[in-house]
Amino acid sequence: MLRLTTLGGLQISLNQNSISFAARRAEVLLVYLALTGQTHEREALATMLWDDRTQKQSLANLRSLLAQLPAEIKPYVATTRRTVAFAPAGPIWLDAALFAERFADPATASPEDRELALYQGDFLHGVFVPESRGLEEWIALTRERLRQVALNVYRLTAQSALHERRYEAGILAARQLVALDPLRETSQRLLMRLLARTGEFNAALRQYADLEALLAEELGVPPAAETNRLAERLWAARARPAGASHLTSHLTPFVGRRQELTAISALLEQRDCRLLNLIGTGGAGKTRLALAAAAMVEQDFWQGVVFVPLADLGEASALVGAIAQQVGCPLIARGEPQAQLLAFLANRELLLILDNIEHLLPAALTLLQALLRLEQVKLLVTSRERLRLSLEHTFAVQGLALDGLESEAVALFQRCVRRVQPDLVAPAETLLELCELVDGLPLGIELLAAATRQRSLAEIKIEIGQSLRNIASDLVDVPERHRTLQAVFAYSWQLLSPAEQQTWQKLAIFHGPFARQAAREVADVSRAELERLLDQSLIFQGAGERYGLLAVIRQYLLEQHPWSGSELAEAHANYFATWLANAALTDVAGELPNLEAMWSWAAGHQPALLVHILPRLVRYFLHNGPFAEMERWLRLALDHSLTGSLEARLQIELVRCLRLQSRLAEAAELSHQVVGASEDDVGALFAERGMLAIANGRYDEAIELLTEAVRLAQLADDYESAAVALRSLGVIQAQRGQHGPARILFEQALSVFETAEDDVGISQTLNNLGIVCKNLNDFPAARAHYERARTIFATHGDRLGESKLLNNLGIIARIQGDYEPAQAHFQRALELKRALGEKQGEILALNNLGIVAGQMGQLPAAVAHLQAALALTRQRAERRHEGMVLSNLARIYQLQDELAQALSAGEAALAIARELADETTAAYALLHLGQALGRERRWREALTYYREALEIRERLKQPYLQLEVQAHLAQALWESGARAAARAEVEQIKPYLADAGLQTAEAPAQIHAICRQILP
Repeated sequence: MLRLTTLGGLQISLNQNSISFAARRAEVLLVYLALTGQTHEREALATMLWDDRTQKQSLANLRSLLAQLPAEIKPYVATTRRTVAFAPAGPIWLDAALFAERFADPATASPEDRELALYQGDFLHGVFVPESRGLEEWIALTRERLRQVALNVYRLTAQSALHERRYEAGILAARQLVALDPLRETSQRLLMRLLARTGEFNAALRQYADLEALLAEELGVPPAAETNRLAERLWAARARPAGASHLTSHLTPFVGRRQELTAISALLEQRDCRLLNLIGTGGAGKTRLALAAAAMVEQDFWQGVVFVPLADLGEASALVGAIAQQVGCPLIARGEPQAQLLAFLANRELLLILDNIEHLLPAALTLLQALLRLEQVKLLVTSRERLRLSLEHTFAVQGLALDGLESEAVALFQRCVRRVQPDLVAPAETLLELCELVDGLPLGIELLAAATRQRSLAEIKIEIGQSLRNIASDLVDVPERHRTLQAVFAYSWQLLSPAEQQTWQKLAIFHGPFARQAAREVADVSRAELERLLDQSLIFQGAGERYGLLAVIRQYLLEQHPWSGSELAEAHANYFATWLANAALTDVAGELPNLEAMWSWAAGHQPALLVHILPRLVRYFLHNGPFAEMERWLRLALDHSLTGSLEARLQIELVRCLRLQSRLAEAAELSHQVVGASEDDVGALFAERGMLAIANGRYDEAIELLTEAVRLAQLADDYESAAVALRSLGVIQAQRGQHGPARILFEQALSVFETAEDDVGISQTLNNLGIVCKNLNDFPAARAHYERARTIFATHGDRLGESKLLNNLGIIARIQGDYEPAQAHFQRALELKRALGEKQGEILALNNLGIVAGQMGQLPAAVAHLQAALALTRQRAERRHEGMVLSNLARIYQLQDELAQALSAGEAALAIARELADETTAAYALLHLGQALGRERRWREALTYYREALEIRERLKQPYLQLEVQAHLAQALWESGARAAARAEVEQIKPYLADAGLQTAEAPAQIHAICRQILP
């Protein structure tokens, strides 16, 4: 490698061997050619090198100089009769080029950059080329350019290191900066600050003394005023006040809060953040968070951090004395205390923590404003309310994160429990539940942990639900106001005016977050009143103009300051009933706590309200689930004494809810207990009974019930129930393989749903139509129906609809051989079904995962999925789905050569299919039984199953599924010796082998293989 070292002198080597040149001018010429990287005209180059010669002499000198180049260097210089250029004959290292390239943008420099070490001095330092003004000018310009790059790089690197508290690296960069330009006072001050940050105050002051002497000697001037002020602060910093920065004595073990600590320390590092207020409700952990954050930035302040506890301070007039005591400022009796304190702090750089200042406001604001006039003093305040000062930065402190079993809240609980009960086994699930009861407030968690000395976790959970006063600390070193959560909030209550107390009290009517409009219309609370409570950390603000109370604060208000009278509850119920009638379904989830409170109150006090809100509420749960939650709401209302027709209406909806959870026996029993249904609801009752009959495989009974449901619903103008019944009749036809009639029924149902503008019914029926079109091999129509349904599902945030659509899109992908996308669709559908508690859908998703896993050759996974589905069908008495899953298990078992299990599963599937007259499942079961027998080479027995399966497929008019059976029939004929009959079957199959519809078969490739075997 050719190595050209030019920063700090000039050295040239090749492969670590120094190269000797006959003349200095030749060395510089090589550097010039390499650094410029250009092709130069001989005349111009000669003139630059010998500007005092004629052109002829200069050119002759250039030829001689080039000829005298060392032999090892000549390959690196390309010459022609007119030009000279650098032409690397191998790797080259040129420090000036590397330095300039790396730091073309000095702002990208960092202390870790190895290229910083390249700058060992000025470019070609000490190199002089006589009689060559042109070359000397180039050297001078390049030298200055690289010098400015170095100055910028070292300055930015040192500043960055100061900001990032990487002081040693910053000192190295700053020393380089000062060495390059010792008279620049900004560079000198930067080095002095960095030295001071490491506690090297003496070294910083020596740097000042050296600068003072240099300025006097070189320029005859003293240091600038800013430099002198810095020196005065350095002298003051050498005597760091006692009592400063004793943070460890205040800190108890600190858990989590990494994001908060990072954010707070970043704010404290900002020059314009002079006053940072950590705002939060009592017990949120503001004090310990402030101390932990201060410990991170302690080195940034020459006099460190001073902690001033104010909770026990009775009056704001005592604030000056409290601060003076902590910073070590002696107050003289005859002087004005505040003036003495400000004078003492004037040349000190420190972070002052004023802890729990809220009860001293607003009187304390005058002193805070005076402190803010001291440039080097920063204030970190903890308070339950804003200070409302122009320089104030605020940071909201909330409870610890409650995001799972490894959350910060659980970690703190575990740490605290180990301190008081080392042998206690505390399951993380239970600890998380307890943490949620106190909204993750650290004080609440510590009180709960302390209570484990006398009570079990179960007892603690019960007692805190009864009253906040049941959980208390008996530690003598804990302030009285922190010994119970009730005491914490009572302290906040006392700081409020009567009007503010009343406002806070009324807001407890809301369960969970609430909109500003709701606060105004329900509780007559204005925006200004909300903002005032927000400033005092008594409520929190969520997304948009939504507010809320922590659950423990709401519990305190209901226990200690309950609102009398029923007007507020009635206003709350009427507001949310009206809101629900007009709200988009996608907005309902955010108001569920308030809607549940409204629902519960209406059931006990104003049942007529339930009639108006039930349809919207049911529609929401049908779109979003979970159905177990829908069931809970319905039973909550049914626990009250209701009129016969309203009770019947709720019971019918509960039947639907139980059916959707595949709790068919319970649903059937309840459907026959419904009495007193109005004419408007009897059609819906018959429709539910009909769908239960479908689920149990009693199709003939289902047809009678659903036909009657259509009649009754049409008489009552109950379009929704009529359409539901029509759609269910279509489901029966589809199950029986009658896809044409099923399509007509679905289209009729769709028309009724569209007339009623029922998006739930429309989307579900489109899904049904998509399935039918898929079974009829009309894939474009199937996709069109699915896409239209998808738009509706997306509009309403319908997770149930999305899960069905994913399942069906997966089926189309599987049919077309796109197995991995199909598997992804089925897996996502399974997750949604489980989240919604929709067991029937869970069965279908598991079944489809089993099928596609089998087609991908993942046979153990296929068995696992199908066995999980089978267990659910038996648990839920889902006979029709049990037969379907058993049939698919039979296929996978025979692929695994588990032939006994394949035959057993296939026979069981066939028995269920025949019992339910489910010809679709019967055809599959017969095919899979024939395949299992074929593997045992029991071809004549297999023929019997194949022929029966073929008859069913012909009857159901399923040509492509018929071809699959026909192919296996041909194989059985061939293997049993009936070769002519086998060829005849294959001749019938051959015209269809190229059809896309053949992909609907379970194993299209196998059909092709059988045909090639018989008719090569």
